[in-house]
Amino acid sequence: MNEKGFTLVEILTSIVILSIIIVSLLTLFVQSSRINNYSKGMMEATYIAESSMEEINNAVATAVTTEVTTPAFLSKFILPSNYAKKCPEGTCYEKNINANGHYVFVDFIPKGNLITVKVRVFNDSSNSKRLEAHMEMLVSWVK
Repeated sequence: MNEKGFTLVEILTSIVILSIIIVSLLTLFVQSSRINNYSKGMMEATYIAESSMEEINNAVATAVTTEVTTPAFLSKFILPSNYAKKCPEGTCYEKNINANGHYVFVDFIPKGNLITVKVRVFNDSSNSKRLEAHMEMLVSWVK
């Protein structure tokens, strides 16, 4: 009896084993892609928050007035015109960044001669906001 070659059972077993290995590796690639996309979004949001902080820090450094704790100063000198007032007291502002769908919320919290500046970046401006980046800085506004 000549026993050259593989039987049907051996071929099917090897196909099943290879299929299990390939499917498990495929799920690793899919999960890796999801994590990379999430990380990319967080990096973009962090860059946006950092840019907003730099705009505010630059405006404070170049300000020539001492009325820095008033809402009028905040809206006139600190934030560019593309920010909209969000609170009636004029201490929080918002901006939509349409290119990538991010929404920036800036809040000024006065504490004597210091003001806490909070910049939060969300994934969009809808009710399903997901916080992607949050930065704070404490600024001395006394000249």
